Amino acid sequence: MASCIQVLVTPEVFRLVSLYQNGIPEDFVPFAQLPRVEYLPQPWFHHDTKVFAGGNPAPHVDAVLLAWLGCYNLDRLATLTLHLPHLKATVLEFAAYNGRVDILQAFPPDEFASTANLLVLAALQGHIPVVEYLVHVGYKAQVNAAGGAAAWGGDIALLETMTTLNLDNWIPPSMFTYAARAGQLAAFEWLWQQWAHDQNYEYIRGVALRSGLDEAIRHGHEPLARWMAGSLREPTIRRIVFLAFLRQESHAADFLLEYMDNPDDVNLVLGMLISVTNSKHALTKVQSVLAVLDTTTNESIAGLTRNAESRILAGAAKRSFVDVIQWLVNERTMSRAVVRRIFEKTADGRIALVRAIRTERSEILLVLEGSGVAVKKAMTVELRAAVGTIPLALWLMDDSMPMRSYFGSTTLLDWMVQSLGGRVAVMGHELARLARPKTRGVGIFPSLFKAWHTRVVETTERDRVISSCLQGGCSPLVISTIALSFPSPAAFLLQRTESSPIRELRIELEIFLFDQATDEDKKAFEREMLFKATMARRRHVVAWLVYKCLATNPEAIERALNVADQLRWTEGLAILQQRMIEPVRCVAGRIGA
Repeated sequence: MASCIQVLVTPEVFRLVSLYQNGIPEDFVPFAQLPRVEYLPQPWFHHDTKVFAGGNPAPHVDAVLLAWLGCYNLDRLATLTLHLPHLKATVLEFAAYNGRVDILQAFPPDEFASTANLLVLAALQGHIPVVEYLVHVGYKAQVNAAGGAAAWGGDIALLETMTTLNLDNWIPPSMFTYAARAGQLAAFEWLWQQWAHDQNYEYIRGVALRSGLDEAIRHGHEPLARWMAGSLREPTIRRIVFLAFLRQESHAADFLLEYMDNPDDVNLVLGMLISVTNSKHALTKVQSVLAVLDTTTNESIAGLTRNAESRILAGAAKRSFVDVIQWLVNERTMSRAVVRRIFEKTADGRIALVRAIRTERSEILLVLEGSGVAVKKAMTVELRAAVGTIPLALWLMDDSMPMRSYFGSTTLLDWMVQSLGGRVAVMGHELARLARPKTRGVGIFPSLFKAWHTRVVETTERDRVISSCLQGGCSPLVISTIALSFPSPAAFLLQRTESSPIRELRIELEIFLFDQATDEDKKAFEREMLFKATMARRRHVVAWLVYKCLATNPEAIERALNVADQLRWTEGLAILQQRMIEPVRCVAGRIGA
């Protein structure tokens, strides 16, 4: 039997002996083997993303510390942290997380500074007594994060406790983000009430609501988002509510439009709709807004649809949202007059039209032209502005001539010319413009007219351009140039009947008739001239010619009546018939006398 020696000593003697020994007490050995980590390892809280992930306590710490406390209670805590000082923060965090006020009381309060996580850990678990004790002894590290943890967990009792502790500025805007991201409606409402009557918080209330509403929508907490949209009616708050709808790329926030229930809300949404929305999602947002206005039963906003369409189209024109413009014009069948007014009369519309031309947006130009917008007129102006009147005319006459413009190359010029119908068509536009009175560059008219006249093929196009050139008191140079292209003065005068001013026609007709040999030739020409005027629906010219032919050339009037009847020109018929009746009345009056 092996011999053994047993020594019986008192605890005091054992302590004295231990002072002169190397190492640590035997019961501290398990603690010495613990790694130096926080009690609740990261990431239990993300400062950037405002997420309290919860986390899990270090299981090896719980296993060792709970067993040791069960054996020794609190008697040797001071000795434990004296021998192993790196465990002090771990023990304190264990106490805060598990609600052990007794363990915290075993330490001097100044030692709590070894960790900044005590309030937050207690708040995560909802340990109100721990929070009260820590604040009572002056510990306020990360009080905002502790409030955020309470908001994250929806612990209103803890939030109220923190208020009674008279903590200064412990409700920052980030706390609303915590509550909203976790979907804690009651906690969010409670926090909001703390700021409800303080004007100093007006700005940060907006910041808090904007962040909270975005988080609630992004994480699918619809009840919380509905409470914000339905309960908060201040104008600045309404703007934030509908701004959240516009910023969401998906349809997740469409339910917010259910709270667009008065004209002020509609004006607010329309004012932000195009200016705020991303171009990729503008069409879906526009469709959502107009769908609500189309189907609403609210009488106060039911009649605002047409005005909304006009405002949206103007905004889409300003930002060149092609898909929105196409959808409004084609699918919504907007009034042609409204579309023309926006793109021809408003500054934003005209700028949008010019931008579409300069960027060769054929699809939007076709849509606008189909709605009656003068696209070709605007394109002609842009083309002329790019190079100047005379250089443009020279370039149109000579296909091989290089052209430089402020556009940088001839690619856009060629595209614009082709969009306008080709070089011949553009020549026609330029000739009509150069023929106007007091137009600069009229000296190039003869050369341009000659080049155009040799290239034009269609008779109707030739007659149209010549008529455009001859109307409105054109210069003698224009008249003499065009006259040379006609086989005879008679043919030229008949052409002028369609567009020249009546004062010029009177003079030219008298000169022409004076040179005619017989009365039959005069009657034949008057008949053709009245026919031309009737075909052109020139009311004043027809009235003058009827008066001139009434006594000597009734056949001309009969022919004009037939033409006006075929054209269904009621105004012309009235003029012709009235002129034929008046002489009969005069004769009857003389007989009666």
